[in-house]
Amino acid sequence: MLRELEIQFQEISIRALLSTMDKIFDLLNNPEDPSFSDPDFSRKEIVAEKRNEFERAADRLYNLCSVYLELKGVPLYIKKFDEKILPLYEERKQLSKLRSTDIYGVEKSAVTDLYRQFLFSFRSLGGKDEKHLTGIDFLENILEATGRIISEKGIKPSKEADVYNSVKVICEATFPEALMDGGFHPFHKKPKCYRPDIMIPLLNCAIEYKFATTVAELTTVIEQIHADVNGYSKHPTYKFFYAVFYVKVGITTKKNFKEMWADNHFPTNWKEIFVEGEVKLTSAKKTIKANKKK
Repeated sequence: MLRELEIQFQEISIRALLSTMDKIFDLLNNPEDPSFSDPDFSRKEIVAEKRNEFERAADRLYNLCSVYLELKGVPLYIKKFDEKILPLYEERKQLSKLRSTDIYGVEKSAVTDLYRQFLFSFRSLGGKDEKHLTGIDFLENILEATGRIISEKGIKPSKEADVYNSVKVICEATFPEALMDGGFHPFHKKPKCYRPDIMIPLLNCAIEYKFATTVAELTTVIEQIHADVNGYSKHPTYKFFYAVFYVKVGITTKKNFKEMWADNHFPTNWKEIFVEGEVKLTSAKKTIKANKKK
C-alpha cells in the first residue's frame, strides 16, 4: 500500500512540475504578458528569476521521474530515459530556451515535450486531463479537509494562526516547495508588504486563512480579503488564490456564505472555501456572549 501511495504522489508531482514548466516557458515567450509589468522589479530581474525557476523545476522533475521509473520497475527504460534526457542538462542555462514545434507550428518547450514522450507509456501520465496537471485538485482536498485536520489534532482554535499553522505542515509535506518565503518574493506593494499564510510556488498558489465566530466577524474578514486583492496582484509567481474561512459551527449556512462572497465580486483567480469547526472563545468573547444572554 505504501508503494502505491508513493507512486501516486510521484505522478501528481510530475504532472504539477510539467504544467509549471510549460507556464514559465509560455510566459518567457510572451513579452506582452502583464506579469512583466511590476513596479518593484525590472523585466530583466523577472526573466532571470523565471529562468532560474525553470531550471530548479527541471532538476526536481528529473529526480522525480528517476524515482518513479525505479518504483515502476523498468530498468531498461531508465537507461533509455537517461540517454535522451541528460544531454539536455549539459547546458543548464539553456534549458528554458530549448524549443520544439508541433505539427500546427506552435512552439513549445523541448524539455517538457521530451519528458512527455517518455511518460506517455504510462496510463496515469499519458492522458490530457487538465484537472490533474497542476495538482490543484490535491491541494483543494487538503483545504476542504481543514476542519477534519483541526479535529484530528484535538485543537479548538481561537485565532487564524491556530488553523493555518496546522494545515501548513501538511501542505509543506505534500508540496515540498510550499514555504512561507517560497517563489520570487512576497507581495511588496507600497505602502505595505502582503504575506499570505501559505505559499505554494510549485502550483503558483497562495492561501489566506480567515477565522470568524459570528456572522458580523465573517462579514468583516470577507471585506478584509477583498481589500487585499489588489495587493496580491501582478506577482511573477503567484497567480491563483484561495481564501479559506474557518468559522464556528452554526453561525451561518454554506449557501448564505456563498451569497456573501458573491456580493463582493472577487476576481476569477480567487476561490473561496467554507469550513465549519469547533472554536475556543477568548475571555472577551465569552463576556460578550454572557452579557447577551442576560
